[in-house]
Amino acid sequence: MIFQKYPTILPTPDNVSHVKTGELKIRLKNDKVVNYRPYRLAPIEREKVKEIINDLLEKGVIRESDSDFASPVLLVKKQDGSDRLCIDYRALNQIIEKDRYPLPLIQDQLDMLGKAKYFISIDMKNGFYQIPVSPESVKYTAFITPDGQFEFLRMPFGICNGPSIFQRAISKAVKHLKFLLVYVDDLLIPFATISEGMEFLDQTLQALTVAGFTINVNKCKFFETEIDYLGYLISAEGIRPNDKKVSALQNSPVPATVKQVRQFMGLASYFRRFIPEFASRTASITKLLKIDEKWDWGTQQEEARIYVLKYLISKPLLTVFDPELPTELHTDASAIGYGAILLQRVNSINRVIAYYSRRTTPPESRYHSYELETLAIYNALKHFRVYLLGINFKIVTDCNSIKSTHHKKDLSPRVARWWTYLQDFTFEIVYKKGKYVSHVDYLSRNPEVPRSNSHNIAPMPHSINVIDSPQTWLEVAQARDSETLSLIEKIQSGVLDSNRYLISNNFLYYKKTPARLNEVVEDNQATIDINKDREIAQQRLKHIADEFKKRFDETRRDNLTLNVGDTVYVSQDHRRHGKLKGKFKGPYQIIDILENDRFSLKGLGNLRDAIIAKEKLRIWPGEWVDENEFIENELVSNRN
Repeated sequence: MIFQKYPTILPTPDNVSHVKTGELKIRLKNDKVVNYRPYRLAPIEREKVKEIINDLLEKGVIRESDSDFASPVLLVKKQDGSDRLCIDYRALNQIIEKDRYPLPLIQDQLDMLGKAKYFISIDMKNGFYQIPVSPESVKYTAFITPDGQFEFLRMPFGICNGPSIFQRAISKAVKHLKFLLVYVDDLLIPFATISEGMEFLDQTLQALTVAGFTINVNKCKFFETEIDYLGYLISAEGIRPNDKKVSALQNSPVPATVKQVRQFMGLASYFRRFIPEFASRTASITKLLKIDEKWDWGTQQEEARIYVLKYLISKPLLTVFDPELPTELHTDASAIGYGAILLQRVNSINRVIAYYSRRTTPPESRYHSYELETLAIYNALKHFRVYLLGINFKIVTDCNSIKSTHHKKDLSPRVARWWTYLQDFTFEIVYKKGKYVSHVDYLSRNPEVPRSNSHNIAPMPHSINVIDSPQTWLEVAQARDSETLSLIEKIQSGVLDSNRYLISNNFLYYKKTPARLNEVVEDNQATIDINKDREIAQQRLKHIADEFKKRFDETRRDNLTLNVGDTVYVSQDHRRHGKLKGKFKGPYQIIDILENDRFSLKGLGNLRDAIIAKEKLRIWPGEWVDENEFIENELVSNRN
């Protein structure tokens, strides 16, 4: 066994390897000192943090610190339920000079594969804690808990330059191995014969062992005849794009409502310049958007949809990733699912690298919209990690509150875990209104339909129109279902016994009601088409709600004008009853004016500031006096 020759290449729980080809050096943009108080922890969390700290001290990963820098800690859950100590380095990362390691062109990597017949992929064990921290940079890594201050001697999670440093260390360790392909932390060994592969693997493991690296052997693949690398399926027959790049569109459900048609056309219209005869080809679909148009998704509409999808998942719109080009990741989320499109700007035009969508789990569907949008970014970055790690890019979203998360102090453990992962990337968040991201809105509200392992059933419409023949939607469904077409062909050729089946008018029927047919009808809940009535009802309800809001705003409107520095009363929502009990408390000073008639006040309760709506405020007739200044003046006055 070749791994017996290099025993230290496999990690052990009690031993942290020491990489010799790189170290973490932190350079700051300015002299600002990041110093925070520790976040509050529940007693059980505090005890768990102590356990983790003691373990890291024993392994020599951290030591006690008296640094001026202090970042707070968070305790988050891993997917396996265990706890992970995360340092909130968001403030520190903003003043660290970014270190970008140049990435090779993917096309150049693919050209190096030659006539390989077999492949070995090596998954590097996470390099954090393996890379040493330079002595002059140790103080910047300091973190604080309720029980003390510590600093890292090994590279911690959450430092923004970590991936670039890890990649540079790997490249330096294996640069003499000309057969080895390295992209970020993905290592690929192509070879023509088994003996050649064993020799290449031996040389690679030797180089990694000398440098001090470890590998995750459970995720490595050995002597594969076909392998997924950088979004391509590679084999002896050649190189072809992986269907995962476009499966989010290929497996999206057939529109079953006017709203879904509008979402699909939003995606198609965004890339209409790449779709020949766009207007005429999609006319049968766009006519369904008319208010007085009867719902009828038939063969004509389905052919138009397939025509559009053909151009959305092929060249020239779909292109090869180039790390030197401007890159954007457009994301969106809903309670149904979340989606993303990775784009690059080629000659001032956005081209697609890949699509991504996923249906939310039942717990995720109940998340707050802000959490869903953050989750969409987190999963999109995990999905497109191989493209986005080590480059500067933009994240485009229609959720404005995500931008403020860079500075928000109190994050929920769930969001904190996601943002810890996000710190590995270098990006700028760009907010755009929903109408400008309608193309990705389609993916989040129509996520990829997972294929059943037992049956490859084409998506069915959720409703049918009883005025039309019920064969309209059934015809489309059976024509798109590869298993149904295969059964028809086998029956007609005599390969399959036709006693259980009946072919009539080119439709396949079971002679006895089968479980599969029942499941299809039950899952899709084919019902009378009430989409038009539903939309009319929604429009009327929206009109009534708008009228009520307008009437309420007019009755509550006043001419109160407030500015920064003004002194105000605040209405007491929860006060004791009694004629002598005041309805307002104060005074407080306005320190900031926010959106939607909200104001930030100084000195409210035990908080440094608080946000209050305008209707709860009244003008204070006197002048503002700072509490500390008032007490000091009173003491001086009493002495005199």
